[in-house]
Amino acid sequence: MKTTQTFSILFWANKAKSTSEGLPLFARITIDGKRAEISLKRKVDPNLWNAKASCVDDKSEVNNYIAQVKAELLKLYNQMQVLDEQITAESLKMRFTGEKEEIAFN
Repeated sequence: MKTTQTFSILFWANKAKSTSEGLPLFARITIDGKRAEISLKRKVDPNLWNAKASCVDDKSEVNNYIAQVKAELLKLYNQMQVLDEQITAESLKMRFTGEKEEIAFN
């Protein structure tokens, strides 16, 4: 089994899905080069979104929510490591969203 893996979390406001209410907020989990994207069900003002910092430029509840999501993803990742589970971007996303993982029988 592989002992080290790459892991990152990125937050971004998706300009391609812009509405009059704002830009939808997403989180992207990347593990060993494989990505999974999670809609955070929040919208942000495009004029306040700071792409480099991955946050809103005012003291907003959105920034608190981003911090909470990041903390939860890190906690789940660490739990999966402790339990020696196979961790993929998709399995972490499913654990975060509460979806059930499909088990493949060969």
